[in-house]
Amino acid sequence: MKIRSLKVLITVLIVVMGVQTILSTSLEEKRCQSITVYRCRSLINYALTEGTPKSHRDDRADEFVHRIRWDETSVSEVSFPTVSEALSWVYENIVYCYDEFSYGCLEAWAIPEATLTFKTVNGSEGLYGDCEDLAILLASLIKFHTLEFNPEEDDVYVMCGLLELKPGVAALHAWVVFYDGGEHRWYEIDPTKNHMRTIAYPTNGTLWFNDVGVFGFQPGYYPEYC
Repeated sequence: MKIRSLKVLITVLIVVMGVQTILSTSLEEKRCQSITVYRCRSLINYALTEGTPKSHRDDRADEFVHRIRWDETSVSEVSFPTVSEALSWVYENIVYCYDEFSYGCLEAWAIPEATLTFKTVNGSEGLYGDCEDLAILLASLIKFHTLEFNPEEDDVYVMCGLLELKPGVAALHAWVVFYDGGEHRWYEIDPTKNHMRTIAYPTNGTLWFNDVGVFGFQPGYYPEYC
């Protein structure tokens, strides 16, 4: 009888320890997720408020997005047969450049027309932009200047989130997601790498927006002062 009671006690202790381990792991995962979301939100807030004082400074993502004239660009006479060709055009014609050199500030989110305006950087004239500038421009070109895009079925978004550069080191990055309604398929597109791939569903971004509005995977989320 004593041996049986001891076995029952040991079994109960093992179960309790297992439950504690599961709960502590879950809490740790939630804590890490909260820290990641906070870091990403803080970086996006900074990116939207640090820009130049004229047309790139804003303190609310929705205000910035709704001020963009997505369908008005100097390439209005250009039409791309496919999304991949629009991607290639952006990659080949827009030189990746930090905002510090192209706009004279640490961070500026540029409207498509600003990215398509020639600038002089280190004595060389050209079209310059960083990740979010290229993503905003590409989303605009896909929706309004690409024959493959069907406004009745398709959709396109700019997405922002943390990109892990190496273990423990991450930076804010922007890319594009395109939904092909005819094929019922999502595509993740990175114009800084001329990279396009199919995905099950866009789940990596914290903030996503297009010419309709600002959205977020976190309920009710968009950058704002707290």
